[in-house]
Order: sequence, then structure tokens, then C-alpha cells
Amino acid sequence: MIRSMFLSVLLSLVCIAVLGAPQTSFSLNGIVVDQNDAVISGALVTLQSGGKSVKTDAAGRFRFDNISAAAAELRVAKEGFKSATLTFTTRPLDPLRIVLTVADVQQEINVSENTTQVSTEATNNQDVASLDRQMLDTLPS
Repeated sequence: MIRSMFLSVLLSLVCIAVLGAPQTSFSLNGIVVDQNDAVISGALVTLQSGGKSVKTDAAGRFRFDNISAAAAELRVAKEGFKSATLTFTTRPLDPLRIVLTVADVQQEINVSENTTQVSTEATNNQDVASLDRQMLDTLPS
């Protein structure tokens, strides 16, 4: 009887310890969109504290499992967009919604002077056909 009671108390304490213990790891998921709310697939999402990286799927979603640190930095990058960094000190609410804005586009055009002159002289052009007034008068109307 005492042994049975002792086992019941011990089992209760173990359950309380396991159920009452704070979670040491969690999952983090979210979606990456642009400023028009269109999903961005293929964006690189990096969890800086754990050194883990994933790419967003065709629906713009990503997921990290077994994150142990509550404080972390998440960096999202995609060519043609400004990268975004999100820092959190507690477990963020799922799912995260990260908006990337279009990067500034810079284009450089160089114009230089071309010294080659176009000649209109018949002797300089091989495909020239010369017409005189008599030829023009004989054309059908």
C-alpha cells in the first residue's frame, strides 16, 4: 500500500515536472510577400542565431523546426528586393508575415560621339539606283 502510494506520488511529480517545464524549442513559420501582397517564392530566409537557412516555397511559405533560442534574428533576402531583418526576444506569434519592398533600380547609360559620317554620294553607296526625270515620266500611273 505504501509502495503503491509512493509510486503514485512519484508519477504525479514527474508529470508535473514534464508538463510544467517551459518548452526549450519551438517551430517558426511564416510567409514572405511584396508590398502588393503577392507571394515571393525562392526568398532566402536565414535564422542568424542558429545558422539555419531555408528558401520560401511556391506559396511564399517557410518553416524552421526545433528553434532553441527565444532571442533570434531572422533575415530575408531575394534578388530585386530590399532585404529585411526581424529581431525578436520572445517567441513570435505564428505565422510571421514579412513584407519585402522592391529594391531601387540603378541603370547607367554611356553615350559617346560617333565620328563616322553617313555619305549620301552615289559613288559611296553600292545599292543606289539613280532615276532621272525621263524615267519617272515613263512610270505607269
